[in-house]
Amino acid sequence: MIHLSKRLAAVAGMVTPGSRPADVGCDHGHIPIYLVQSRKAAHVLAMDINEGPLDRARENIKAYGLTGQITTRLSDGLEAYIPGEADSLIIAGMGGILICDILAAAGRKKILGDFSELILSPHSDAALVRRRLHDLNYRIDRENMVLDSGKYYTIIHAVPGFERYDCDEDYMYGKYLIDHRHPVFISYINDTREAKKALYQKVSVLSTDGARAFTPRLLGQLEGLERVLTRLQTGE
Repeated sequence: MIHLSKRLAAVAGMVTPGSRPADVGCDHGHIPIYLVQSRKAAHVLAMDINEGPLDRARENIKAYGLTGQITTRLSDGLEAYIPGEADSLIIAGMGGILICDILAAAGRKKILGDFSELILSPHSDAALVRRRLHDLNYRIDRENMVLDSGKYYTIIHAVPGFERYDCDEDYMYGKYLIDHRHPVFISYINDTREAKKALYQKVSVLSTDGARAFTPRLLGQLEGLERVLTRLQTGE
């Protein structure tokens, strides 16, 4: 059985058993290999925009004897996807803006409706991803957060359905994580608050134009974090 990092294991753990996943940005193919080995999926479509990582994925797939169960394909996002090939979409290991672009392009091509679940793990701009999911009429039914090699990673699971959040903090930090008082998320919020407090103390005493412009924004972020912490403490 292939070994997955905590981050990749959390992504794979979101996939519904028996589904037909497509892994966009598959890199070295570890998640597709794991999904077949663990019998969560009988077949996986593994796609990447770069030939180098895709070649390494093919080598790994061959080494584990899974060539017939994992299809590899060079593709910019879902451009090379054939309608009907999959019903579970995995996009992990890239920035949130790029994930939003891939989802928007899939919506324009009328192929997003193929997917009964989306598993997304943005390395940045998770708030934009949550908003884009709502714009595309997907609701977030689960989120997870892991600490892997000193970094926090968010994994979002979304299914078709209407949903909107009432406040910016829900989009910024994840309503599911707040409501369920996820233990790793609580550590993340505390660490983020301490880091921003330290930055505020440094910036607020500077007299440069950049510092004066940045200070109110930073203060607003700290106020938002305090509201999240209050919700975590009170359960409201």
